[in-house]
Amino acid sequence: MPLPNNLPDEFADTLINTFYLPVPTRLWGGLQPQFPPNSDLRLKLTLDHAQSRYMTIPVNRVGDILRADSVSQMAHGHYTFVIKEQHPDIIFCSLSNTVEGHTTVSNGATALYAGETTIVNGRMIHWSNNSGHYQPPEDRKLRNIHPTLRDVLPVRLFSEYG
Repeated sequence: MPLPNNLPDEFADTLINTFYLPVPTRLWGGLQPQFPPNSDLRLKLTLDHAQSRYMTIPVNRVGDILRADSVSQMAHGHYTFVIKEQHPDIIFCSLSNTVEGHTTVSNGATALYAGETTIVNGRMIHWSNNSGHYQPPEDRKLRNIHPTLRDVLPVRLFSEYG
């Protein structure tokens, strides 16, 4: 059920929190090549509220920061992302030109949502449900994305794929 675009953010957020009833997406097809366990290509996407910029930091398969000296970098580029069922409050991503696809980012884990996003100089342009392996339905952006990620993946910047 799409929300009207003219709803105040506070009201839309209340509705979205009400609708959080995740249903895992089905994996279509086989696994793509996987990252080595300590690869720095798997990133966690966050929103730095103080700077209003999207940032990435290298993480392992469970979302732990890889090294104590790891530094967040301003996000810039086209990213492939996955929200895993086991870690519903973390957006795992990689620059799209560094991965074969979504199962590379997820290591084949069950996903709540998957797609792509374009970020230019730390500012998100849009995000979508474009994923050939997970194929999340558009309407699951309300059900499957954890309320704590609402500001990271704002509904107003969503564009349906397909």
